[in-house]
Amino acid sequence: MAIQKEIDYFYTYADSTIVSIYMPEIELLDSTIRQTNNFFTSRLMILVRIEDSINNTGLRLQESNRYTQSLIRTIKSNSTKATLPPVWKSSIADYPYSFGITVRETFRQTVESIMFFLKHNVTRLILYRILLFIIALLPVHYFHKNKSYKLTGIHSQRYLQKYP
Repeated sequence: MAIQKEIDYFYTYADSTIVSIYMPEIELLDSTIRQTNNFFTSRLMILVRIEDSINNTGLRLQESNRYTQSLIRTIKSNSTKATLPPVWKSSIADYPYSFGITVRETFRQTVESIMFFLKHNVTRLILYRILLFIIALLPVHYFHKNKSYKLTGIHSQRYLQKYP
């Protein structure tokens, strides 16, 4: 801004011979200032659009948060309400499914859960089984290694003292 004021002052109060000498440089400087202003104005507009987008996203997040909090309050208040009457006050008509259908559906869901677990944990299960097998073989290997001790005479006393 100070440079622009000096250029304006120069145009207004400078001698005409000096103006003609410095005119190309001043015009170049004036052009550079305009280009710089245009560049920074365009960048500022981009930043304003980004800020506007961020503000809109923030408002949508706040609205979603309010909606979620409302749903949580509704679920909490409904979770304490009984959906079915107590067993001692109910009749067969109060329960939509028979005992057999309920058992079958429970069994189907259990099988589905086990299949999901196996599908996602097969490698862990195999590694776990191998680890258990190795741990189970350690005592066998240990007693095989120490099999040279005989359980008669002096050797049995040494064996019992070492391995009670």
